[in-house]
Amino acid sequence: MKVTCSQKELENALNIVGCAIGSNNTLPVLDNVLLKAEGKKLYLAATDLEIAIECYIDVTVKNEGIITIPAKLFSNYISFLKEESIDLSLEAGVALSIKSKSSHTKIKGIAATEFPLIPKIEKEKTIEVPANLLIEGINKTIFACSTNIARPVLAGVSFKTEGKKLILATTDSYRLSESQIGLDKAAEEITCIIPAKTMVEVGKVFPKNKEMIIIQLSSNQIVFNQDGIILTSRLIEGQFPDYRPIIPKGIKTKAILNREELIRAFKRVNLFAKENNYNVKLEINPGENLLNITTESTEIGEEKAMVQAVVEGEEKTVALNSQYFIDVLINLDKEEVELQIESKLTPAIVISKGEKDYLHLIMPLKIE
Repeated sequence: MKVTCSQKELENALNIVGCAIGSNNTLPVLDNVLLKAEGKKLYLAATDLEIAIECYIDVTVKNEGIITIPAKLFSNYISFLKEESIDLSLEAGVALSIKSKSSHTKIKGIAATEFPLIPKIEKEKTIEVPANLLIEGINKTIFACSTNIARPVLAGVSFKTEGKKLILATTDSYRLSESQIGLDKAAEEITCIIPAKTMVEVGKVFPKNKEMIIIQLSSNQIVFNQDGIILTSRLIEGQFPDYRPIIPKGIKTKAILNREELIRAFKRVNLFAKENNYNVKLEINPGENLLNITTESTEIGEEKAMVQAVVEGEEKTVALNSQYFIDVLINLDKEEVELQIESKLTPAIVISKGEKDYLHLIMPLKIE
């Protein structure tokens, strides 16, 4: 292998595929990035056996070839070079020579024959999703995934199409997020669960300023593809719970609040609420147009925060997890948020004011 490429383009490609490198790999070759020079391109790939990321850059290929190189060392070294032309070539079979105007180094690699084969799926269904909407939907739902591996179906994102909508949903049994994404045309019927880690990497790897991400599915795998960046992942087996029945239908009280003020109030309350498993009481007062947030007295003290609100409906008191409230607030992007309450025994709904394509539920706690 002998190629000439741009330092900047190579660095960017290494950052992309590096997202698939795990931290506790059992096989040394999984710490490596695969480099393959072919035609007029340099192909890069990395995998942790659960997800794989591939991309390519345009290069001048003098000799074709293939090798795997320690990803972290290679990426760090390339990042320290100037933005200039770089020559890459194989020496003694498993060593990569890297030459620029200011440096010359060699990095020992592992033969490409030891690198796991990245499966090419037999696509069964395909949809196209606007990149910015998909990434926004991921950001608004991923934080509600469960981290408990005892229930794998809750450690992923429900991925479902209904006509011209793609619906993402996550839950850890204590809260639930749902984001609906509009599609240009009615999609094939799709129902699957994608690992949370995969969706996090999709949000990192694909530029949201590009128009479309093409998504292909088979019975047990999913592929995301955009402009030569390909992310392949396994799917989680099982059925996501039907959450529709728990969505409150008879909202009795609505409160419109400033998001930034609400975040500051909850963060103050959290200083004390963490001593009580983040259990806080919310009192919505229509007469004074206030939301009062209070903690029980703890060993370090107590807090009562008051936030101005525009309230419609009845006076209500509910107990909720304050950290869950902060998690959703920091992932909303509008200036005002809407808190909807049916009763102290039903989930609270948190959305941006007037939002129709997003829903977040927080399960109530027992009021002492």
